[in-house]
Amino acid sequence: MTGDPTALPFDAPLYRAEWGFAPLRFRLVTDDAALAARAQLVFCQWDAIRDTADSAKASLSKILRPGSTAAREAATLEMKALRSGASDGGCQRGAASDVGGWLFSGTDGSLRGYCDDVAAAVRAAEVETTHAVVNRPDLFLTVHAALVATTIGSARAGGILIFGPSGSGKSTLAAALASAGWALLGDDVALLERRTNGDNDLAPRARALPRRVSLRNGARAILGAGVWRAATEHPQSDQTTEGVVCPAGAIATTEVSALTAVDIRAAVFLSRNPREPGFVCQPEIAPSDGGEPETAAATATAESSPVPALPCRIDPIDALVSAAAYTNLARFKDMGECLELLRPILGPVPCFDLERGPLAQMVSLVKSLVAGAAGEGGRTGNCDLKLRRRNNA
Repeated sequence: MTGDPTALPFDAPLYRAEWGFAPLRFRLVTDDAALAARAQLVFCQWDAIRDTADSAKASLSKILRPGSTAAREAATLEMKALRSGASDGGCQRGAASDVGGWLFSGTDGSLRGYCDDVAAAVRAAEVETTHAVVNRPDLFLTVHAALVATTIGSARAGGILIFGPSGSGKSTLAAALASAGWALLGDDVALLERRTNGDNDLAPRARALPRRVSLRNGARAILGAGVWRAATEHPQSDQTTEGVVCPAGAIATTEVSALTAVDIRAAVFLSRNPREPGFVCQPEIAPSDGGEPETAAATATAESSPVPALPCRIDPIDALVSAAAYTNLARFKDMGECLELLRPILGPVPCFDLERGPLAQMVSLVKSLVAGAAGEGGRTGNCDLKLRRRNNA
């Protein structure tokens, strides 16, 4: 078959998998039943398809800023993964024994690339879904950060955001916290939620995008053989040359659900450097492995560095400017708008620079930061700092 490589073949049975992230709906259309079944299994942890506008709006109200007038109509975004013969590269139905793979087209209809097995095609759909969410700042406020959580005594689960450029050690630190009893909710994208009660702001919350997490081979020694085995043997997991892609719940060491929205107790920045104006740090997710390319040097340094990992409290304004570069807002709005939207959410959250050091020490420091933030009453600490800055101005 020649012509448009993304055109659906009319002479072949088609299968589809569907999932949703209200108000967005996703559909993968393929001429391979095994691929559709695998996609449906992997995406079952995403929201069920919303059948009514009311349910979509109810879900959206948890994410959007109060008073937002963004359009809430549900939209179906369709992807295609069609078998490609090795001989001419055209889209055609092939038997399971045929040589070839899948031509994958994204939600905008453009050809994204070639996937040589079912697992790679599903990971490509996962990446496309993530980008579709991140590229809708009118619906979602997202940050490129790891999200981990734990309970503090009898209090509600408290979360910490871990910011850092690719290769800085976010996934390594998050894995170490998971091995210490924390819940690894996500290692790439988190959604921020502003909460109010009348005219008063409540503690802001975050939840991870329900995509699978990527664990590098270097995390095996950190997590231990038992946790690593659970991650690799989960039915939704894919093993890759770099490690394993698995649901966050596969490595759960706490009762905090991977889909839980948690109060943001603190935020930590790894390798925070001055940024050029206009710098945007977006998820760098390759379909080949499903996660960010964290370097072996980052893992090795974190495990063996003798340098003390001393946290340093960041001025609230500086923290907002640094965090803005990791949001999806940075690609669509100017810095002033970014800061205005972030201020009610992250402005009152205690933020810290954390130097690279031995992992055990970094984990201990993160624990103390979260416990200290809870002792401050959550939001009170940074609010007081901002008031003092204004009085001293």
